[in-house]
Amino acid sequence: MPFVENSVGRGKSPAQLEAGAVDPGGRDGRGGYPRAEMEYALNELFEHWDTSYVLPMLREDFTLKVPTSLPYGGVYTGRESLTKLFSGTPGGGEVWESFEVNVERVLQGEDHFAVQLANRAVAKATGKEVILENLWLFHIVDDRIAAAQFYADTAAAFGPRE
Repeated sequence: MPFVENSVGRGKSPAQLEAGAVDPGGRDGRGGYPRAEMEYALNELFEHWDTSYVLPMLREDFTLKVPTSLPYGGVYTGRESLTKLFSGTPGGGEVWESFEVNVERVLQGEDHFAVQLANRAVAKATGKEVILENLWLFHIVDDRIAAAQFYADTAAAFGPRE
């Protein structure tokens, strides 16, 4: 199925999302979320680093994969892994002097969302500004977010590995 780029209105609170108030019919009987709500939550996550919309949409066994070539890379499980990663600058002050996120687009597929980012950052180790193109792939199971994989050009950020 081809990707479909969507646009979602703003203004729903995390409580409204949790209560299913965005869609007049509410969530389905399985506790899933409409795709428009998921898209909105992902936009809020990356544009404002606000996890409150997306956290209720994550499955209990949610898995997050971050490239191991990043100082904060690894495989993480549970909702708290996403909360921790989005609680401040990725990797904390030890990695970046500054980090600005720019959402290029959110694309929806049949069983996934892809979030394309073009971030501007200054690496603490070099003091040089870099543009980091990233892709986050969110896998959807039963209308909930089951997993996320983060793809990054780590060579652009930290130089080629020796």
